[in-house]
Amino acid sequence: MKEDEKMSRLIRSNQSGKKRAVVIIILLLIIIGAVAFGINRLSSNNNKIFKGVKVENLSLGLEDMTKEEAQNTVSSIQEIIRGKEYKLEYNGTTVSFRGEELDLKVSDSIVEEAYNAGREGGIFGAIVSGVKSSLGQDIATLNADITLNDEALKEKVLKVVEDYGAAAEDSTYKISGDYIYITKGCDGVDPNYNKVKEDLLAVVGDLDNNNTIVVDATVKKGTDIDFDRLYKDTYVEKVNASFSDDGKYTAEKIGVSFNKTIAVSEYQNLKPKGEMTVKLIKDVPEVTTANLDDVLFGDVLGTFRTTYNASNTNRSTNLMLASNSINGTILLPGQEFSYNKTLGERTAARGYKEAHIYQGGEVVDGLGGGICQISSTLYNAVLLANLEVTNRKSHMFWPEYVKPSFDATVVWGSIDFNFKNNRKTPIKIEASAKSGVALVTIYGKKQDDDPIIELYSKEIQKRPYNTKTVNDPTLEEGKQIVSQQPVIGYVSEGYKIFKDSNGKEIKRELISKDSYQPTDKIIKMGTKKTGSTATTNPVETVPVPQELYVEEPTPTTNPIEETPQVEEPVTTTPVEETPATTTEQPNGSNNQWPTGWDTPENPNYKG
Repeated sequence: MKEDEKMSRLIRSNQSGKKRAVVIIILLLIIIGAVAFGINRLSSNNNKIFKGVKVENLSLGLEDMTKEEAQNTVSSIQEIIRGKEYKLEYNGTTVSFRGEELDLKVSDSIVEEAYNAGREGGIFGAIVSGVKSSLGQDIATLNADITLNDEALKEKVLKVVEDYGAAAEDSTYKISGDYIYITKGCDGVDPNYNKVKEDLLAVVGDLDNNNTIVVDATVKKGTDIDFDRLYKDTYVEKVNASFSDDGKYTAEKIGVSFNKTIAVSEYQNLKPKGEMTVKLIKDVPEVTTANLDDVLFGDVLGTFRTTYNASNTNRSTNLMLASNSINGTILLPGQEFSYNKTLGERTAARGYKEAHIYQGGEVVDGLGGGICQISSTLYNAVLLANLEVTNRKSHMFWPEYVKPSFDATVVWGSIDFNFKNNRKTPIKIEASAKSGVALVTIYGKKQDDDPIIELYSKEIQKRPYNTKTVNDPTLEEGKQIVSQQPVIGYVSEGYKIFKDSNGKEIKRELISKDSYQPTDKIIKMGTKKTGSTATTNPVETVPVPQELYVEEPTPTTNPIEETPQVEEPVTTTPVEETPATTTEQPNGSNNQWPTGWDTPENPNYKG
């Protein structure tokens, strides 16, 4: 039995080996046949595009064509797609056009791409592709590069959606002159150009398709006018002209607004892309820079004038410079005026001249001579305006251009004249010196309770002058001249008399008690020898201007301690009473107060 089993196994083993050999031989024959077939196919299609090479976006395939045949086919397709009609559609609106209007083109490179498909792996790859081609298998799927004019396509897309608004338009406005010009916007669509192009190129090569592309677009809303915002941006609050804290003009602001209710109603009834105008309402302030002076400075609070010798050009120049310096000065409520600070130092560089002053009891020349006449004229105007005098000193000698006790001396660096605006509204100073008249007027806004002010100079005592004789070696012996005219001295009192609107005296107020030294009469006697017997000549008089004054501090004297008398003084020497000087009355006083000057909100309001 064992021998039989061994024999049986041997027979089976031999039979299995024979079968494997047969299978291997068959496989080799198949491979050799396939290679031979592939070589044969490669040889027969050596100059053709393999079957199984597809061009997906061209309905006419290029497979199994030579390059020349494929190029001719592409040219034919080119002509077809350029002459074919295409359609864009949106919400029932259609726009038709031919391919040539978009300059549709198929790239020639597709022929070369199709030919090279399957040949990338060299001879072995080509053999494999030849086998696949013979078996009907796909080798490669390509897409032809088709181009078009993007701007031309956009024009077509815009045309198909133009009935719906190619794009949303926001409402706009423009302010010009007295109007707001409004253009109402509209809703619109925002076409997706890239999607439209993609869809069009996908059907270009499909020669059997109707080539209709539905435009993909997004609906957008136009922005309406925000009338609340527009009103806020347009509105300007009316502001009256005024003065800033530094005394400069602040211009008025014209109020601007419009009727928002009417504007909104008209806008809602406006068609898309329609236009409308809104009339601006202008509210002009009562107080403008043009009438600010009339409103704030329409009333004369106090005015005073003095005279001078206009032929004295040096002194006239000094008076003019001083008056020009204070002219136009504005004082806000509570502000204080300084004569020295306003004029500044009197120097030759600033134009001041040498003119007569009193010094040491004699008439001499000094730089800036004459400016005390302007300070004294101003002082009287300040008193008549019932303003608060905070610092004033009289001259040592009576200057004659004002009544005793109504002068105000100044000296740079030592003596100043100061007063304060104690009113509730600003004041303005106007001053001039010309043609022999120095004039100062203070303007402001009169109040109902303002009194009428008169000034009264009361002489308490007259002081006689002395006569001095001095030798002059420059004059011939026996000759005499008066080199300085005398001026009488005074002890005097200055009063402010308050009267009501009917002219009835309310009270008298002593404002100062002053003592003026007399100015000596000086006679020069000639001592120059002539070699002959001198005869006594009559005294010659040298005229001296009567408006001379002193620009130096008043010396310390013992003031007369007397109780002010309201009635006229009784003296052994007849005393001539100084006529009262009154304020000028305003013409056409305006009762309209500028906004803010009479309210606690104004930082300068004094209650």
